[in-house]
Amino acid sequence: MMNELMEIRAQGTDSEAVDRLIAEMRSKASCDDAVVVEWGGFKSTVEDDKARQVVQGWQQVQSELAQCQTPKERMALYEKQLTDTRDALERISDLIRRKTSDNADSTVLQSIKSYLEFLKMLGTASRYLAMIENAKSEKRSKPQDFLRLYDSVIEVYRELLQLPGVEHDKNLIQAVSAKIEYYRAFRCHHMAAAYSALSRFGEAVALFERALKRTNDAKGMLSKLKGSTYMQEESEEALNNLAAEIEHARIAAKAKRLASAAGVADETDEKTAAIIDDRPLIDTLTEWRQWDVAGALKEKRNIPIAEMPPAFILMPNKPLFFDLALNHIK
Repeated sequence: MMNELMEIRAQGTDSEAVDRLIAEMRSKASCDDAVVVEWGGFKSTVEDDKARQVVQGWQQVQSELAQCQTPKERMALYEKQLTDTRDALERISDLIRRKTSDNADSTVLQSIKSYLEFLKMLGTASRYLAMIENAKSEKRSKPQDFLRLYDSVIEVYRELLQLPGVEHDKNLIQAVSAKIEYYRAFRCHHMAAAYSALSRFGEAVALFERALKRTNDAKGMLSKLKGSTYMQEESEEALNNLAAEIEHARIAAKAKRLASAAGVADETDEKTAAIIDDRPLIDTLTEWRQWDVAGALKEKRNIPIAEMPPAFILMPNKPLFFDLALNHIK
């Protein structure tokens, strides 16, 4: 039944109503099944219905993600689950405050809260990765856009390592450290691409070389974690593709740096620039152009704003001989 509801939601049929039905089914399932979480070195039974529903919801997310066809659908799924997780965290925090005011033991609730924070951070990072995938499909995306998203992913994983109880899971620490190095390689690559786009080829070459080193380091860390349940979104194939892309961009940036140092300009770029500069401004209102106003005034050249006189426009009209013969027609 749950799979059928997910298929209906994927088709876009009244998603709010379908979400309510899914939440009700999860709530019924959470009332029937006991949920035990392991965090901080010991196991805890989740007694709160909202928290139990959230934990079971995250367990079902993977099967629901398989039915999502676009990154935007995955983003919406993560956002819905993250909203429920925040609500559950607020409820657990209220319970902890009540326990504290009554001088009761709140160790179990603290452990459950840390586990929910852990789920929230993993989901947040996955949502950012879905946003990155969505940005790659857009034509107007820039390297700076990816920098901000990768920064957010890395920051989330760094905060995850600060959660209470993480120190008891060595596998998790190794996996998160590998994730950080993994996405730092991608971030460094996009930073180098940003410098290259600004024609700062010296910095770009250095950053491409650093990105290549981080890619190799990430490969080594990833090879030691094969089969880890925490490394589901990272792959060695993606790192190989990244390394090939970095090497290609590094060689291109190095060639442009040498050409720039030798004072050799790209002939194609010069022709394109000449064509762009000769166009009237009125024809390029939607484009960003640079015009040397001071140089144009010094050389007493006119800045082409509009074509004068305007070009002729063809207009439909009757042939002239019909007008002459009209008075002679009976």
